[in-house]
Amino acid sequence: MHVRSSGGPVAGTIQQSVLRGLVPGGVEFLAPGSGPSNLQVMAGVDIQDAAAIKALGSKSGFADAVPALQIAVPGSTDAVVQVRLYGANGERQLPNGGVVTVKGGTVATLDLDGVPAGSYTVSASSDVAFVASTRITRGAKAEDPTDFAWSPSSARLGSQHVVAVPRDGQNSFSFGVPEGRATVSYAPVTADGKVGKSVDVDMSGGTTSLIELPAKSGQAVVAGYVVSASGDPAYGALILGRQDRADVSVLGIQDAAAGLEKVPVTVGY
Repeated sequence: MHVRSSGGPVAGTIQQSVLRGLVPGGVEFLAPGSGPSNLQVMAGVDIQDAAAIKALGSKSGFADAVPALQIAVPGSTDAVVQVRLYGANGERQLPNGGVVTVKGGTVATLDLDGVPAGSYTVSASSDVAFVASTRITRGAKAEDPTDFAWSPSSARLGSQHVVAVPRDGQNSFSFGVPEGRATVSYAPVTADGKVGKSVDVDMSGGTTSLIELPAKSGQAVVAGYVVSASGDPAYGALILGRQDRADVSVLGIQDAAAGLEKVPVTVGY
């Protein structure tokens, strides 16, 4: 889906839902990811038990209940895409070396149902511009409700990203550094507007860090975080869930606050 406006800028989302008979298969609002590029990186790819996912995906009607990378090539030229997967302990090998050929003007899917449980960062590159997003799933029994989420490709982390978090549920940051070394810092912002002490995470290249977030900072409820990164390219996402439920959603960390990058200038005499 490609949306373009003439005149003022617009924002949009797509709602996707799955219902298998009378059993809910999940619902999600899909947010736009990065535009066509030769490199797409998706953080927050949190995968559950591989054996349970494979067993569920083999059942009739559950082919889309497994984690997968979707790649779309908007142009007419075929793209040979190199996919890499980085976990807590480094890179994980993918079938066929992670190389996928996608014909121009089409969408291709790379299943990730054989990947061990854990939090990952997906990096995909090609000499032809493409877009990409990664689906993650929750739930492993056909008779129980399941859920899914999409981790969109996101921009490199910079300075002063503001990330809102809900008060309920289990919230986690997932940070990934494909190459080199980077330091990611995050500071809580409480409901009364105070910014707490920043926490630094030093990360080596080819790894992903999953950080569970507390509901409170001291005695105050946390309303959000200020996230910054320095060093080599780092990427991040917020993973939302609920204890003892299959609910899941992934929010890619958006661009930094525009107010820190733009200065109004008046030209006159």
